[in-house]
Amino acid sequence: MNKSISTEFKVGIFVIIACGILVFMSFKVGKFKLFGGGKTYDVSVYFNNAEGLDEGGAVQIAGVTVGRVKKIELSGNKAKVILELGEDIVLRKDASAIIKTKGVLGEKFVEIDPGTVEEVIPKNGEILTVRKTMDLDKFIEHVDSVISDIKEVSTNLKKTMGGEEGEKLLKGIFNNLYELTYNINNLVKKNDEGLSNTVKNLEKFSETLADKTPEIASELKEISKNLRDILAENRSNLKDSLENLKNSSEKMDQTLASLKNVSEKIDKGQGTLGKLINDDSAHENLNKTLTGLNKMLSKAENIRTFFEFKSEYLERLKDSRSQVNLKIYPKPDFFYLIGGVDAPFGKFSRETETVTTPTGTTTTITEKQKEKTVQINAQIGKKFHNLEFRGGLFESTGGVGVDYHSSNQKWKYSAEIYNFDRKYSPNLRVSAQYNLLKYLFLTGGVDDIISDRDRRSFFLGGGIRFEDEDIKYLLSSAPLPTK
Repeated sequence: MNKSISTEFKVGIFVIIACGILVFMSFKVGKFKLFGGGKTYDVSVYFNNAEGLDEGGAVQIAGVTVGRVKKIELSGNKAKVILELGEDIVLRKDASAIIKTKGVLGEKFVEIDPGTVEEVIPKNGEILTVRKTMDLDKFIEHVDSVISDIKEVSTNLKKTMGGEEGEKLLKGIFNNLYELTYNINNLVKKNDEGLSNTVKNLEKFSETLADKTPEIASELKEISKNLRDILAENRSNLKDSLENLKNSSEKMDQTLASLKNVSEKIDKGQGTLGKLINDDSAHENLNKTLTGLNKMLSKAENIRTFFEFKSEYLERLKDSRSQVNLKIYPKPDFFYLIGGVDAPFGKFSRETETVTTPTGTTTTITEKQKEKTVQINAQIGKKFHNLEFRGGLFESTGGVGVDYHSSNQKWKYSAEIYNFDRKYSPNLRVSAQYNLLKYLFLTGGVDDIISDRDRRSFFLGGGIRFEDEDIKYLLSSAPLPTK
């Protein structure tokens, strides 16, 4: 007992102490205490739907975390959410709350508007105003309504443009446009002759005035010249306008024909829009797709993950045993466990030696144990109330195990048996774990109980344990580094 403690055991104890200090400081900075000592108070709020919101989730004001979701329970037909806020957070009577999501697939949290009136919500009071958020099912209903409106517009367009009456209407429009362009052209021709005569008369008038007043004649000639240029320019522009009008008429004809063709194809169910409007199965497929997406997102939010690290000192072997495990619950009663173990000894190996002598043949089997290596845990388990049964790889060998959790979740009793390929008895291990705090625990027990090679050893240790929601909360509560 006076021998020095191994380096691995010292490192394990140091890691546990450092993690404990980190957890304690994170809660201190976040204005919450590990021990229920005040500095916080509770308020409640009732939501019609609190789906996706978990206990331990963040409570924010203007994007700043000011508390957490303490408890969620059913009250009548609504979800009663109890919020734990810092003592310095003041909520007014007109305060409001809403459930929001960080990003598209992020976690949900409660956003609070603290209000502006003078009257304050007391401790254990209630936030009366709840703001609404967009619901995916209502969005699907809106999409279905829009599709119905598009189909109705297409039907009305077909009734207006389709059939003999529609064709007569379009022909009448084209005939009216043709007559209009023809009349404008005739008008321009008639005005062209009249303007030419006017110019000639002005020229004669200017010659007459030239005899009497040379200066006036000169000015009139200039006016006549300018007027002639203006008329010529306007005549060219007018012709261009008529040409453009003619081209526009042809393009309009093509557009109406294309519109009619598209309307007929939509009505016959051709193309993507036609199938979407006329095929009822397209509506059903769209609804199924959106419903499936909603279910998939709900399942992803229900997956729970636990991280555990522990280190134990084996008294007889004078060595430590450390392991890291990740426990994943895709369902509340089913889980996977994967991890690594830094065991004091490696797996056993057998060597067979056969010696032939004049008196006969002798076979010797020697069992050797490998050097200390990292072993693998890979198990699946099923939970029945407070009992959990596991099976798979235990330190890279086959085995089974059972865990029992006390009703208050403070104690866990475990038994594991594995390493059946040893020459001698398999390894039977029993242990008890006490959850000292939410994240810290102590463990102790006996390793290799039924060993007939004198490997039985008592052990004592401890570790840390986090859930994925705890890691998110710790990261959001920890202070950000500043320059």
